[in-house]
Amino acid sequence: MFLATGGLVGQMPDYYSIVRAAREIGVEPVVLASGPNFQINWILNSVAGEVEGQKQYSEAMRQKEESRNRR
Repeated sequence: MFLATGGLVGQMPDYYSIVRAAREIGVEPVVLASGPNFQINWILNSVAGEVEGQKQYSEAMRQKEESRNRR
């Protein structure tokens, strides 16, 4: 229910971080599940950093465009 409602209802499944990290690097979840947990954290932190960087870049470009249109 958690995933279907975008996190509004229920709790995230315990295994979701493994599934998400495996999807990001293109391996089966069992590969990550059998390894150390820090690998999963590194992958998910890297993805989060990329997403945040893209948001900041997009916002900067939007502000630049608005500034240009005011002239």
